[in-house]
Amino acid sequence: MPERPRTAYNKAMIWLLVIAIIIMLTVGVAVSVLLLSSLRNEVPIVLLPRDTLAAVMQAADLEPGLSFYDLGSGTGRVVRAASRAGARSIGVENNRVLIWISRLLGTGEYHHADIAESDLTKADRVFMYLGPRVVNSLLPKLERELKTGSMVISVDYPFTQRRPEQTIKVDHAALIARTIYIYKF
Repeated sequence: MPERPRTAYNKAMIWLLVIAIIIMLTVGVAVSVLLLSSLRNEVPIVLLPRDTLAAVMQAADLEPGLSFYDLGSGTGRVVRAASRAGARSIGVENNRVLIWISRLLGTGEYHHADIAESDLTKADRVFMYLGPRVVNSLLPKLERELKTGSMVISVDYPFTQRRPEQTIKVDHAALIARTIYIYKF
């Protein structure tokens, strides 16, 4: 049986397939690097559901001139939302890959730093979606550095040594409900 000649169409389809495979491999490697780098940290990457993000932004009561800090800013989604609300928005993240992604995706300032060593003296609002041990370890730093009238918003993990001013429950249709803890300093 004679071999069927390759047409321009066949060659184009082969190239498209090769390009698709390269893209899938690149995305797979990028996601793997991102996940592996987050495993080194104590706090994994967890995206905040949209309705919880909306509740956080409402609770933060942001306005132009306020400084909003997101400790462990991940991909910068919360920082971008605060920036859209008019606040000076700063993300603090120790993962260089996430800092790069955050800067690529949009507005706000992003600092590659350990949150325990970052300067929070200019913060009017501080947001955290961190694990319970990290949240509690930051309390002395926040009490020492935040100015009077500053607000701290933590999702799911309250301070064990401080009572929140307000607690907001956000229910999700198919997801786990989130609790937002608001503290005044």
